[in-house]
Amino acid sequence: MAKHELIRLALNDEAFVIVDYEYKQPGRGAYVCPGCMKNLKWDKTLQKAFRNRAKGLLVEFSGSSLGE
Repeated sequence: MAKHELIRLALNDEAFVIVDYEYKQPGRGAYVCPGCMKNLKWDKTLQKAFRNRAKGLLVEFSGSSLGE
């Protein structure tokens, strides 16, 4: 899957993981396939992707409209 087909996750100013719709948020990002967004959960793998700087996921991830 090409990078432009993936969904970029980034940290907001409060260090919570958000969807970077425009691929313009500064800093380290993580890429997720659209089909995996509904299964995204807070765990060690996601925390490691952001070098242990993330505080958690925002509520917006619980929606099934992301990545579909």
